[in-house]
Amino acid sequence: MTSNASNARAAATSPISLASEGPSGTPGCEDLVTQEAVEDLMGPDGGVAIIDFWSPTCGPCGVMAPAYAHVAAELVNEPIRFLKLNTATHPHLAAPFHIRSVPTLLFVINGEIVDVRVGALGAKDLHSKAKWLMSKARGDGFFKRLFGG
Repeated sequence: MTSNASNARAAATSPISLASEGPSGTPGCEDLVTQEAVEDLMGPDGGVAIIDFWSPTCGPCGVMAPAYAHVAAELVNEPIRFLKLNTATHPHLAAPFHIRSVPTLLFVINGEIVDVRVGALGAKDLHSKAKWLMSKARGDGFFKRLFGG
């Protein structure tokens, strides 16, 4: 686990508030907590990301959280970011996305929402969706994504 000073340095240089550790110290999970971070993520250089819109009072969100953290940790060295946006504490950040239900997952490539999933995903499905998103971001065609090679 990194020190508070390391987190502060990372926060100063990263458009997302946390570097590589999320709210519970999970490698690869990041909290999305500022308007500037959302704007950077949704800009043309925002990169590849999965955003988990969640709430602490949501049962399915709590069920999915360990799977989300597991996949984020598993793919920590891949070119994808796993972000969490707490809709209870940051409703103003969720509002532009018209989130009606949690959990909602947005799959984003350079500011473009390429897929949306409402409802919880298990680790296997989430891992597959993350791999699909990275493949799509690389520009792999349909048949290459489907059959590999």
